[in-house]
Amino acid sequence: MKKNRNAILIFTFLSIVAAYFIFSRKEGTIRQELRDFTVEDTAAVDKIFLADKRGNQVLLERKSPAEWTLNGESRARQDGINLLLATVKNMEVRSPVGKAAQKNIIKNLAAEAVKAEIYQHGKLFKTIYVGGPTQDQLGTYMYLQNSTVPFIMHIPGFDGYLTPRFMVGTGDWKIKSIFAYGRGDIKSLIVRNGKQPQQSFELRKMTGDQYALLSFPEGKPQQFKDSSAIQAYLASYQFINYEKMLSGLTRHQLDSVFAAGELMSIQGTDSRDKKTNLDLYLKPADPNLGGHYDQAGKLLPFDPDRMIARLNQDTALIVVQYYSFDKLMKTLDELKSAQVQEKR
Repeated sequence: MKKNRNAILIFTFLSIVAAYFIFSRKEGTIRQELRDFTVEDTAAVDKIFLADKRGNQVLLERKSPAEWTLNGESRARQDGINLLLATVKNMEVRSPVGKAAQKNIIKNLAAEAVKAEIYQHGKLFKTIYVGGPTQDQLGTYMYLQNSTVPFIMHIPGFDGYLTPRFMVGTGDWKIKSIFAYGRGDIKSLIVRNGKQPQQSFELRKMTGDQYALLSFPEGKPQQFKDSSAIQAYLASYQFINYEKMLSGLTRHQLDSVFAAGELMSIQGTDSRDKKTNLDLYLKPADPNLGGHYDQAGKLLPFDPDRMIARLNQDTALIVVQYYSFDKLMKTLDELKSAQVQEKR
């Protein structure tokens, strides 16, 4: 009897041990499959499709190691591409979502997540659903296609959540450069002053680094004091970017903006005859910003820091800063009298 009892105990013990190894191995396989978010070989990624539940979507495609296109039309921001690829390569599982919270998190992901399809060598490699931040703002809820188990993802050493890196707005991926002319690359530059038409001018390249200053639209040659000042002005067009896409204005406000007319229009033509047109308008003040009120607490009529701009007749308007554009918004008289101060 004792021998039988011992045999039963030994058999039970061995069965428990065997079951442990069998199920732990099986569970480990499932967990690895469900938590394998990382894309290690980002050099092989040649297409990324991002979409949300509100109808926003972007298609990013690699054309060369340093050039990606946006929706098959224009170049995409390389800094944004680099950040997104670094994110999918370096993000790790911080922890699985607890069973008690799984139902709510899955529901939220189904309603609000950004779908990220990642392709390698032209084939779909991985589909990741990217949700919002955890309560401490240090993790991001995500789950993989065909999975029902969400995880909290993070990048070790980075204090923040990852959702903003998966941008689905077309404007977020556009290159923000407006003017990026190298030295001597400007063939002509026309600056039309909407408020003082007689102060409009054209700078036209003659030979080498020499430019003629002309009144516009008459084309009458103008004398100027310092050719170095003209070169310094042209150099101001090397790194001019916009701040963001315009949003938040009503149709009535926009109609009022356009009815007031342009502050200034700038048309640059480069050595390859490519033209860039920029129209600048006053921007209404924002009642939600404290800096848009005078000392008496009255809302200013116009934004003191920013303007509205239209680039190349695009229907999507952008916002630019006076800080960047003040150096471009010169009058004819200012250029004629400008001098470069000698360094002492």
